[in-house]
Amino acid sequence: WSSDVCSSDLAAIHVPLQVRYKIRSGKLGYYVEAGALYSHIVNSSSKINAENFIENSSVKGLNLNYYSASFLLGIEYRFYKGFAAFLEPNIRYSFIPLQENGSQKSFPYFIGGNCGLSIHF
Repeated sequence: WSSDVCSSDLAAIHVPLQVRYKIRSGKLGYYVEAGALYSHIVNSSSKINAENFIENSSVKGLNLNYYSASFLLGIEYRFYKGFAAFLEPNIRYSFIPLQENGSQKSFPYFIGGNCGLSIHF
């Protein structure tokens, strides 16, 4: 049995440009949101831990700037005039590979969701 571990961490700043279309307004509302996302990697690191060997380093050969698209469907329930709860399943997909050069191309994607409370005034 081996306890070898290899991990990578990326930290990025994302700047979205989104467009929202309300399908239905009222106490219970539905909407679609889509747009583009600019991302800039500010930190990258990798760690290898193999039995008696440990190495920490930065990840080399990454595109520091990449562009992606996002799409989400949202539902919003208004409790009171400007107070609401929302739920948004979404997907993001990168148009540019994460690596600058190399034989293996990796296009990051994200499938997830957002939920929370909002105040409109």
